[in-house]
Amino acid sequence: MRKTKNARPTVAAAEQAAKKETFGSGTSFIQNSTTRSTGRQGRVAGLLRPGAANAIPTERLVELAGFRSARELQAAIAREREAGTLILSKSGDGGGYFLASTREELEAFHRTLSARALSTLAALKSTRKALDRLDGQTELPGVR
Repeated sequence: MRKTKNARPTVAAAEQAAKKETFGSGTSFIQNSTTRSTGRQGRVAGLLRPGAANAIPTERLVELAGFRSARELQAAIAREREAGTLILSKSGDGGGYFLASTREELEAFHRTLSARALSTLAALKSTRKALDRLDGQTELPGVR
């Protein structure tokens, strides 16, 4: 009886190395980032390709992933991001979702999210001030 051999470790290592991209700083990541918790790609990340030029628009990604709405897609992306998958997005012409392929793409995405977070914090601050002024009131002045 003949036994089959397992794949040689050098072959597996070569295949994994072929899947890696390198950032300008020398830091590398594996394309199609996997989730930390399960070691498997999420439903959305498995459809995406590296690079902003390969961004898939929301409407198309909803269809490809089999979601019923953009809201459902965004919830899935949020879960995959929380698990550690680097799903990036850009808006405007050619916008959509994609995987990181360069340090510059990650930096641009980080700047966008930081600006959005600061804007949200400013809105929270003004809302908190308004609520503090209204303490004890049951209606907003001038609103019927």
